[in-house]
Amino acid sequence: MPIESNPSLQPDDALLIVDMQNDFLPGGSLAVPDGDQVIAPLNEWLARFAASGLPVFATRCWHPPDHCSFQAQGGPWPPHCVAGTAGADFHPNLDTGAVETVFLKGQHAAAYSGFEGTDEAGTPFSLRLVPDRFYPSFGIAQYEPSRTYAPRPAIPPRWSP
Repeated sequence: MPIESNPSLQPDDALLIVDMQNDFLPGGSLAVPDGDQVIAPLNEWLARFAASGLPVFATRCWHPPDHCSFQAQGGPWPPHCVAGTAGADFHPNLDTGAVETVFLKGQHAAAYSGFEGTDEAGTPFSLRLVPDRFYPSFGIAQYEPSRTYAPRPAIPPRWSP
């Protein structure tokens, strides 16, 4: 499939923003080098989705201070995205005004997918999905179980600016 530099939005599109939090960006405890460079193009997509009246969702790591994935509890990661801290906040330059719902993940168990998250009412993200809807996602890092943490900006090719 060729890369489209400016694809047209379709009525069944919805945007998913994945974990664009301070702890995953430069200066954070699990920082992706140059990860903040995806914020400007992401804001452009947010504006396009908002102007088109299409839904925008976001995921957020939201860990308790003693989360099982933290090194102090035998997990692989340093503390990150602790609920209520600046590290768990979205980057201040990210325009979240169009975000309909934020899905929190990792409150109780390790969760590497936003599809494991729940909204503030406890509704699982999977129950909010609409069949046959295209969900392009913008994220900041990928976890590869067979390797170490693989920090790199992840923008799907169809949606690259």
